[in-house]
Amino acid sequence: MGEISGMEAGCYVSFAVAFVFVAARLYTRHFLVGAFGLDDFFLFVAFLNSIAILVCVPIMFKLGIGKHITTITMEGFFQARKWAWISQIFYYGAVGSVKCSIIALYYRLASKNVHKLVLKIFGGALLGHTIAVVITTSRMCDPVNVIWGPTFPAGCIDLLNFNYFNAAFHIATDIAVAVAPIPILKGLQISQRKKMGLVVVFAVGALTIIGTIARQVTNAIALTNRDFTWYWAGAELCTCIEVNMGLICATAPVLRPLFKGVFSGSSRDNGYELEGSSKGKSEGGAGSQPGYTTKIFASRSKQSKTLTSSNESEEHIVPSPGQGQVVKNVEYRVDYSTA
Repeated sequence: MGEISGMEAGCYVSFAVAFVFVAARLYTRHFLVGAFGLDDFFLFVAFLNSIAILVCVPIMFKLGIGKHITTITMEGFFQARKWAWISQIFYYGAVGSVKCSIIALYYRLASKNVHKLVLKIFGGALLGHTIAVVITTSRMCDPVNVIWGPTFPAGCIDLLNFNYFNAAFHIATDIAVAVAPIPILKGLQISQRKKMGLVVVFAVGALTIIGTIARQVTNAIALTNRDFTWYWAGAELCTCIEVNMGLICATAPVLRPLFKGVFSGSSRDNGYELEGSSKGKSEGGAGSQPGYTTKIFASRSKQSKTLTSSNESEEHIVPSPGQGQVVKNVEYRVDYSTA
C-alpha cells in the first residue's frame, strides 16, 4: 500500500515541480520580457490539461486505482476505469500542446524561410495529430458508456495498437523536436559557448522519450492484465511524469532573462539577435533598408532618474537579407541607476 501511495504522491510532486517552472515562465514573459507569443499560448493550454489530469488522480485512486481488483467493488472498478480514460484524453491534449509550444518557439527563432516552412508543416502535423487523437480517445467506444460497463472492450477500438501507434509517433517527434533547433541556432548572433548551451537546453527535451516509453510499457501491462486497477497506478504515474517533464523542458529555454537578472543583478536586455536583421541605414545607400529584428528571451530594461556615465555601445556587421549588401548595426546600451 505504501508503494501505491507513493505513486499517487509522485503525480503531485511532478506537477508541483512543473508548476514552479510554468509560474517562473509567466513571470519572465510578463514582467521581464513584456510580451507573450504563440508558444506561451500552447504551453498554457498544456498546463491546463496537466491540471485536469491532476484532478483525475485523487478520484481514481479513491475509487480503486492502486488496489487489487479483488479488494474493491465492481462499481468502484468501473468508475476507476472511467476516470483513467478521462485522464488519457487530457494526456494527449497536454503532450501535443507542449510540442506545439516548442515548435512555435523555434519558429520565432528561425530566420530562414526554409526553416520556417518546415516548422509550419511540422507544427501543423503535430496540431492535427493532437486534435485527432483527443477526439479518437474521447470516442474510443461506441457507445462511450461501454468504457465503464461490464462489456468493455466490446465496441471499442483496438486500444493496444492505438497506444503503440501513438507511442511511436511521440518518440519520433520527440527526436525531431530535439534536433530541430540545431540548424536554427546557427543563425543566432551569440557566442559559440552560448549556442552550445542552448542546444543542450533544447536537447534536454529528448528526456521525455524515456517518459513516453515508460508510459507505453505500463499502459500495455495494465490493458492486458485482469488486475487493471493495480497496474494502472504505474501507468498513471508515468502519464503525470511525461506531461510535467514536457512542461519543464518547454519552459526552461525561456527562463534566461530571469536567471540572468538574479545572478547578475541586472535587468538590461539579454536577448538573442538573429542573423539577417537589418537596423539602421545601409552603408551603400541613403535610405533605411527593409529587414527585421527578432529578439528572443529579451528582458525589458528598467529606467530611473539619474543617468550615469557607464554607457556602452556595440557594433555588428551583418548581411542584409535579400540585398547582398552590408548593414552596420550600432546598438547603444545605457545604464540607469538611482541617485
